[in-house]
Amino acid sequence: MNFDQGFENPRLAQTTLQNILEHAARRGFEEPARKVLAEKISRTFAQGVADPEAALISLERLFSEGDSELIWLLAGERLEKVLKFFGYSEFLGRHALKYPEQLKSALEKIERGKAVREKIFQELEEKISGAQSFEELSRGLRVFKNERYLMLGLENLFALDRLEDEMAEVSWIAEACLELGLQQLLKLRSGKKRVGENGCEAKTPLCVLGMGKLGSGELNFSSDIDLVYLCPESGSAAGDDNRFREYTSLAEQLTRLLSEITELGFIFRIDLRLRPGGENGPLVNPLDAAVDYYQNFGRNWERAALLRCRPLAGELALGRKFLQEIESFVFRRSHDFASFEDLKELKTRIDQEARRQAGQDGFSGYDVKLGPGGIREIEFFVQALQLIYGGRHPELRIPHTMQALNKLQEKGLVNAKDAQALAEAWHLLRRIEHRIQLKSLRQDHCIPKNRRSQEILARSFGFCGKDATEKLKSEMVRATTAVASIFSGLFGEELKQPSNRFVKLLDFEAEPEEMETEFAQLHFEEPDLAAESWSRILNPLRRAQRAPRLLAEVLPVLLQEIAASPEPDLALLQLEKFLSRTGAG
Repeated sequence: MNFDQGFENPRLAQTTLQNILEHAARRGFEEPARKVLAEKISRTFAQGVADPEAALISLERLFSEGDSELIWLLAGERLEKVLKFFGYSEFLGRHALKYPEQLKSALEKIERGKAVREKIFQELEEKISGAQSFEELSRGLRVFKNERYLMLGLENLFALDRLEDEMAEVSWIAEACLELGLQQLLKLRSGKKRVGENGCEAKTPLCVLGMGKLGSGELNFSSDIDLVYLCPESGSAAGDDNRFREYTSLAEQLTRLLSEITELGFIFRIDLRLRPGGENGPLVNPLDAAVDYYQNFGRNWERAALLRCRPLAGELALGRKFLQEIESFVFRRSHDFASFEDLKELKTRIDQEARRQAGQDGFSGYDVKLGPGGIREIEFFVQALQLIYGGRHPELRIPHTMQALNKLQEKGLVNAKDAQALAEAWHLLRRIEHRIQLKSLRQDHCIPKNRRSQEILARSFGFCGKDATEKLKSEMVRATTAVASIFSGLFGEELKQPSNRFVKLLDFEAEPEEMETEFAQLHFEEPDLAAESWSRILNPLRRAQRAPRLLAEVLPVLLQEIAASPEPDLALLQLEKFLSRTGAG
């Protein structure tokens, strides 16, 4: 066997291989089987393993520890998959060594065919349906998640590229744990009673909304899952307070079920900060209160967050009703000129964060999520255009990043060259992100700074030789440079709309002198009278439910038309008279 294939200590590798063959003999591997074992190991290393020494050492442990039979490793491509897996994924590799029966089960399930959503849900239901306690349910969910992650790790390191399948499968795992976990909690809390859609007990219609990458079905291996809990509209009937406490208690228990760290780990970290009011808001929001919050206090970053909102568990009809009622908040019919400045401010913050995460030479320590030309820039580029144009183009109202980018290109809102560059970069960077996290299942997005670790990462993508790291670096820098260039022009020529010239005039707290100055710059002949007239128009809007929408969409257009008219003073006066007669506002 050629021990020049990425080995740092060829002599130690030779000794380790010999030990493996000796352990195999003691485990009942006959001479022909041992020969096949040696040939498969040699062939796999010739094809390339990210860290061949780590792979051999783990394989030796598998053969030396325990007493379970291992002849199943020789079937098909199992040994090749295991070696590539052991040669990269440290966390899952240790789990596989601790539970070799789960490793065997994972390989068998992979051989049965591609995972589909229904199969994942069915598998989990069979595992937890008999749970008689919270602890038993918690254990069943974690065993399921760990087994599924073993499968994902094995396939990730053996297949050339299965990003779309991976994102879907991790998201399905999360959805299954949420939906079926909620069902089982309800059974444990109140016994088996009549259930509604998705099994949720009819009198406890909690809805779980998925946000962020969970909402778009694009989770990575170590993603937090962003959740929002909804309950039915609040009322005044006796017992409503008790019902609300029940909803809150259930949400707290579901959060603990999934995020609590046990001897089997946790299922997903849960982030609840995207709910109305953020960390200071109630854990569970009644539907009417949530809608009222967004319509009256919602900000543009929350519009962006809601682009990827999707009902996932519990009373799904409640979630769909919520999305219908806040659709006009997220997607505005006219170009939202007043929100351009907010979007630009968000872009500026992303730019500033990117500069802090650039790494050395755009590679060592580079953050693939937050760095210049990284994942966040691509996703914000797509989301910003969805917010701007989604009101007039319902086809853009989709949570999946690449599907939305494709629709933007079809509509001529992104040119084909830029769309291709963004798609290719997103695909590459998401693959790298997955591979970084697969190493230790930590929430990490950064290229390693250690030379050997960089080489192992590059080799895991099939780059070989002494320049393996440089090859990966070159491919990544080319992609991120293209993204950074496209992102820098996000609010360039394609968005040269009338600037937000009316900030002070749309500010309820603006002083009269400030308004006079603004009207003078707009060439009003009597700016003091114009300021008084405009104040009388604005004042009734302070308490109006639709004030944010009017300030964002209607009033800028009116001001623009008035300022462009031959006699702006007269036009403004006529507007005030018209509104006072009709009672508008």
